Amino acid sequence: MPGSLLAGSTRVSVLGVKTINHSFNGVWVGSHSLVKFTESSGNSYGIEVGAYGQVQQSNAHDNEFVGILATGDNCLITMNTANSNGSGIMTAHGVTDGDKCTVSYNTANDNRFVGIDAGVTFGLGTGHLITRNVALHNGTVEFGEVDFAINCPSTVTNNKSTNGFPRPTLLDGTDCHLVSNN
Repeated sequence: MPGSLLAGSTRVSVLGVKTINHSFNGVWVGSHSLVKFTESSGNSYGIEVGAYGQVQQSNAHDNEFVGILATGDNCLITMNTANSNGSGIMTAHGVTDGDKCTVSYNTANDNRFVGIDAGVTFGLGTGHLITRNVALHNGTVEFGEVDFAINCPSTVTNNKSTNGFPRPTLLDGTDCHLVSNN
């Protein structure tokens, strides 16, 4: 059972909710929705938003698959903490693109697979702005250490990773714009 299941709803705000140990999503909202000041842990997926969705100032930790998941275009994922999940933050899933998301000022540390995945896992979603994030010690020896996985073309600026850019970073596609200070 999910915690807060509002996937079919649009323009929903989930503010200050705590969801723990659900067998599916902790929080799942539809398009044009906002999740803010929320904590989600011990779920399959922590927080999921649809197209034009926003996740701000929230904490997703110890979730089985993904801490924060945006499944649609033009998302905003900002000022969150996504530590100790399967993957920390992901901007596409399955057959959903997730183009042109902004992922900024987040911390994604100690996740089993990827810290911040902007479309690489499923080869979907481009045109992202990935800026001012910190992703440290993500991945395992089995899968390799990957703090950032970004589908290009996208703009990647002012991020911090375990060993600095370009490693441990996976840039997939063409025309990734690596601007100084990564």
